[in-house]
Amino acid sequence: LHSFPTRRSSDLLLTLLGCGAKTGLPVPENTTCREIELERPIPQVLFAVDRSGSMDFSLTGIEPDDPRRGDTPSRWTLMSAALTGSLAERTGSLEFGALFYPEILAGDASACGGAEVVSIIPGEGTPAGLRDIFESTTPIGGTPTGGALRVAREFFAEPEEGTVPFVVLVTDGAPNCNPEPATPPPACICTSPDPTRCDPVGNADAALQCLDAGRALDELTMLSSAGVPTFVLGITRQADLVEVLDDMAVAGGRPRTTGPRRYYDAQTEAELNEALDAINDSITSCAFTLSAPSDPDRFQVLLAGTPIGRDTTHMSGWDFTNDSNTVPSLVECRDRKSVV
Repeated sequence: LHSFPTRRSSDLLLTLLGCGAKTGLPVPENTTCREIELERPIPQVLFAVDRSGSMDFSLTGIEPDDPRRGDTPSRWTLMSAALTGSLAERTGSLEFGALFYPEILAGDASACGGAEVVSIIPGEGTPAGLRDIFESTTPIGGTPTGGALRVAREFFAEPEEGTVPFVVLVTDGAPNCNPEPATPPPACICTSPDPTRCDPVGNADAALQCLDAGRALDELTMLSSAGVPTFVLGITRQADLVEVLDDMAVAGGRPRTTGPRRYYDAQTEAELNEALDAINDSITSCAFTLSAPSDPDRFQVLLAGTPIGRDTTHMSGWDFTNDSNTVPSLVECRDRKSVV
């Protein structure tokens, strides 16, 4: 057998055999023994995390100083726990990094911050390091999603060899913070739950609260065209903004294919955990395209040198997953024990 490490892990190894001598099956006359080595590129994921002031609200939209809030955790706190927990379960299956936007740590609560930066470089991120950033910063300011996606696009302009890039956009509202909005404030779609924030009378920053879908959609389209798909996870209860997140999910190239929404909608803590797990599972799933075998039973799959059995129920093991028997894939790659 020829076995080899993945880019960062020496124990996720896969070899497929068509050899009767090595599978224990009789070899028909004139049969050629063939070994196929497959390597899965390591996913590099950049999480673009919304750090706007509304991330300090509860999931139901209750502000921090509202007496009804009580001990209800903020969206920020729940996102920290859900994201670090999901990534901790997938250690070794992906490399992740993060940028937080806006890049502002104190000051005017309506500010949009300066240029966003990648706070954690993919490949250097750890769940503990990610948790430290959540715990050491406070949500504040607007939602400059277009600027954050531009930074992500520039970061992945030249993906590292042996990797496949992804962006996961995590936001609790629609994008704003365009200093030169195409729509004047009197006619803008207000992204703030407080519509008075978008009234230009007495509000110098009213224009910054207007919906800025155009820049975000353009950046998502450019990312997707460059081979960097984006998943969109949204936490919002503003009915007039969900269509924007749907459009962003489609432009990003990884929309949901089931359910009423195209983005990953999280209205409860359980839905938030489920959405992040679904996104990360999609990123870390393993699939290899092969020519259809004349006899699938003559294949043997080995993971780290250990034979793995075929399982047509797709609960564990491996299988050919479409009607023409051309695509074997790995499920639950993260536990490095199951190969499908």
